[in-house]
Amino acid sequence: MSKPFRIPMRSFLATALVLFAGAVWVTAASAADVRALGFVNVLDYGADPTGTSDSTLQIRKAIKTAFAANKPTFFPSGTYLVSDTLAMSTTGDRGYELVGSARGRVTIRLLDGSPGFQACADYPSSLADCVPTATVDESTCSVAARPSVKPVIDFWRESSDCPGEREFADGANTYSHVLKHIDIELGNNPGAVGLRENGAEMVLVEDVA
Repeated sequence: MSKPFRIPMRSFLATALVLFAGAVWVTAASAADVRALGFVNVLDYGADPTGTSDSTLQIRKAIKTAFAANKPTFFPSGTYLVSDTLAMSTTGDRGYELVGSARGRVTIRLLDGSPGFQACADYPSSLADCVPTATVDESTCSVAARPSVKPVIDFWRESSDCPGEREFADGANTYSHVLKHIDIELGNNPGAVGLRENGAEMVLVEDVA
């Protein structure tokens, strides 16, 4: 007959103390200023987590500040409305990091009827205005036709041969972009896609819907 498993009282108390301390740390960290933890908080730039007002400009400013400081951009739980693409381009190996809170959900929602996102309205009966790819001439760095579909979030690295032009993005040398714990809602915008990304090593998309 096997003996009942017993935990010595001293070990039990030590374990309980560790668990309790951990719980206190988590609670304290959730209330701490995320700036002290090495993040740039979009709320500090006026982004609205209630899904009431357009936060496009505020989020862009937070992202720009975070990238310049080599820090991740942090989104507390909530819904953030945008009306245009959050475009992030690089010329070097360092990427952008957008990180949502793991407590609750973070949603970036495109406002219904946002300009530039209305292509493909007749899909699938007609593809006349629904063009997913560009027509380009690499010898002259010219773009004859652009995609009519438009992303809500766009990561890319500029090409050294055709700098500044999204359709010549250097996907083979795009590194270190991160999108984590953030959902993307397209709203009533038939020409919208959630994410466009040209990426290679160390690119992470995790817990994104």
